[in-house]
Amino acid sequence: MLGSIDSIEALHGTFIEPRLENVNNSINSRAFQHSALLGRCEQLCGFSLSVIDPLEGCFMSGMAMSLASGLAAQLPSSLLLSPVSVIPLDDQDLWAFGLRVPGTGLIAGGVLLRDHQCIPASILDAGVEAGISRPLLESWAAKHSGIRPDMLQRLLQSVHDLLRHEQASEDSQQNTTSVVGQLGKVYEEVVLIQDLAQYLRPDVDPLTLAEAVLERVRLITESELSAFCLRQGSEVDYQLSGAWGLDGPEIESLIQEILCDRSPHIIVRNQIDTSPLRLRFPTIRSLVAVPLLDRNEASSWLVLANPSDGRELGTEEANMLKSIGGVLSAHAQVVELFGNHEEMLLAFIRSLVTTLDAKDSYTRGHSERVALVAQRIAQELNLSREETQAIYQSGLLHDIGKIGVDDAVLQKQESLSPVEFRKIAKHPEIGYTILSELKNLGHLLPGVLHHHERFDGRGYPNKLAGQAIPRMARILAVADAFDAMGSDRPYRKGMCRSEVEEVLLKGANTQWDPEVVHAFFSARFDIYRLWSRSLERQNQESRLAWVPAPKNEAASE
Repeated sequence: MLGSIDSIEALHGTFIEPRLENVNNSINSRAFQHSALLGRCEQLCGFSLSVIDPLEGCFMSGMAMSLASGLAAQLPSSLLLSPVSVIPLDDQDLWAFGLRVPGTGLIAGGVLLRDHQCIPASILDAGVEAGISRPLLESWAAKHSGIRPDMLQRLLQSVHDLLRHEQASEDSQQNTTSVVGQLGKVYEEVVLIQDLAQYLRPDVDPLTLAEAVLERVRLITESELSAFCLRQGSEVDYQLSGAWGLDGPEIESLIQEILCDRSPHIIVRNQIDTSPLRLRFPTIRSLVAVPLLDRNEASSWLVLANPSDGRELGTEEANMLKSIGGVLSAHAQVVELFGNHEEMLLAFIRSLVTTLDAKDSYTRGHSERVALVAQRIAQELNLSREETQAIYQSGLLHDIGKIGVDDAVLQKQESLSPVEFRKIAKHPEIGYTILSELKNLGHLLPGVLHHHERFDGRGYPNKLAGQAIPRMARILAVADAFDAMGSDRPYRKGMCRSEVEEVLLKGANTQWDPEVVHAFFSARFDIYRLWSRSLERQNQESRLAWVPAPKNEAASE
């Protein structure tokens, strides 16, 4: 609400200084604070106004102070009963008037002459004493005269009502703006929590999730600092956003100082910069911390500090962190449970492979090596962590169906007859049948069933071709062939690397997927290192455990 501030300065400014020595400083400060509103009052009523001292009953500025300061004595008490007041001063041919300025604690008013051509002697004398020129005095008199008291009363009442409505409208607009701002923040919080759903997967690291969240929390709360202290067993990781000037352990130390040996709970602490804590933590003004308890009663923490506008932190920020912290805590537990599930699943898979190794001791370690090579090829193809892990697990189990093949066929040293080959060629289907009863292993079945399909459609068991072969199986086929060709057999040494590479290159686009073969060659030096290390370890274990029994090469295919 803008007023005629220039008119206030023109009419008041010259005359304020000589008479302000005894004016209460707080009242003068309020007059300055509401000068724009006072200017609006002048604009509406057409008269120059002065703030009235409610204690002394005198005008405090402008022409009214200079010409008739003491004539406002009755106005403060009169304005306690009515928002506007007009008091005739018959003995001086003047009217004193005043009104309460809506939205403030101020009262303002002035004086009017009955007739501008008949300026009272008291006004003339006061003008001379104040150093007001005769032309300026006559100009003021012409503007502040010639209106009846009843008309003046109605005019002032209209001004007061209009100002009150304007003030109410401004308050409503401010409230609306505030509500809209709050709704905007609530909406951003809801959207943030909804967006967290895309990260609530067991393959997403909790710190990666925290990193995605912390910056948005800072923006929503308009705060300078946020942090996530994640405790997992004996290990603690920290994710910090903003210029803390502290490291993770120091942030936890600040939290412990505030807790004072009490059990972990939501902390809201303001004015840290004026407390004894400022000596050790000089960069922190205000802080909110929400604990995330795990089953071992150790606490992770979600922390917010230092609002950008200097305000204090409170329940709004605490509740927001509590909601987000609950999601982060639940996610961390999901990751932990999934990790435990994967460990149990892998232990079960290894127990199955051990069963196969006990039956077919010659190929002991073959499944582990195939799994490692397939895993590295999958990584080279930029497959997801989830798919890469599934390929590794399927590699461990790809030959599990050999449990259902006769020992005489598996351990035969001579060439296999067509009938015997058909028996051993059944091991993918046997493995599929065994594992299909285990729901947790269902995602591994494509590799187990189809790792002997050929890219040209001449493989088994279903003669699938090209992209119709599951990608998992296409990767396992290359890894399986690489290990079979490179491993020693009792009747021959393993092929050298150049020979293996030549066979793979020739077989690309006929026996094997060319994209998978290309990925193998891109990662071949890493694959050789992993494969050689695994082979050496398994050979050492074999020498300690048993002497391998020779068998026909075809039985390992």
